[in-house]
Amino acid sequence: MLPAGRGLTPPWLAVLLLLLLQASLKPVAHVKRDGKFITLDAALLVPGDLVLLGAGGAVPADCLVNEGQIDVDQAALTGESLPVTMFEGDGAKMGSTVVRGEVEATVEATGANTFFGKTAALLQVREASASQPASLLVSQAVSHASDLVW
Repeated sequence: MLPAGRGLTPPWLAVLLLLLLQASLKPVAHVKRDGKFITLDAALLVPGDLVLLGAGGAVPADCLVNEGQIDVDQAALTGESLPVTMFEGDGAKMGSTVVRGEVEATVEATGANTFFGKTAALLQVREASASQPASLLVSQAVSHASDLVW
């Protein structure tokens, strides 16, 4: 029996709820394997995989749209207030969300090699170098910035 109305949650229930929440937040991808689409942990994607990007879903890796059109919310990455319409050949970045449409896309980069991953690496360089001379900071930032494609 649950203690209703008292605002208390038994510890075992709290742990169960946290585990369920953690499992539901794990990024997944709809990837084509053996000729059919399956749902897979996004961490298992590799460059060259064919993924399905659809409305309401997160972009699981940096991808190139193969054909068709989607609207993508990139606010978390770029601060743009309106969704961006993407067509064949356009790049959808990991961390953005598809708000309209459905397309097949090819994975270009995963993990630390994505736009998001490279941006995070730049931030780590900045934090780590707070106590280093400015000239070393500049040289590290320039070497990492050359990896980014704007």
